[in-house]
Amino acid sequence: MPLSKIFWIAIILTLTFLALYTTGRVGLEVVISFLIIDIIIIEVNRLINYYKMKGEIKEGVVGKMENVEKICSNIVYKLETFPRYEIHSIENKIIRHKSELKEEFKDSLDKIAKKAIEIENKLMQLRRTLAAAVASFDERIKGLETTPEETLEEEIFK
Repeated sequence: MPLSKIFWIAIILTLTFLALYTTGRVGLEVVISFLIIDIIIIEVNRLINYYKMKGEIKEGVVGKMENVEKICSNIVYKLETFPRYEIHSIENKIIRHKSELKEEFKDSLDKIAKKAIEIENKLMQLRRTLAAAVASFDERIKGLETTPEETLEEEIFK
């Protein structure tokens, strides 16, 4: 890939990341790093053109420049693919964790509701038992209040 194509791709990426920076999705470091890459590409291209015009360029220098070009294209490719995958991965993890928390919260609320119903049922049963005990005590007390003479009189007059 010629150096000029890499330069235009880097410019487009710089402008894209600058637009994303204005929306708050990308940090300023990414924009600055692409500006630095653009400047490096411009300088490398300027040096290549300078040495070509002078006729002093050598095969080793050309090979090194091509390696720099490959490294720059690899960096651009990695920067293009890495953030999208990471962002989607993180969003999926957050969504999955949120749904798990909702389920746990729902289960906890269901358990609390069951416990509250059990406590209410036990209180109702205790209330009935207490009412029955008070009624039986009331009957016993009434039985003790009447003396045997009164019961004899009641039996005779019946």
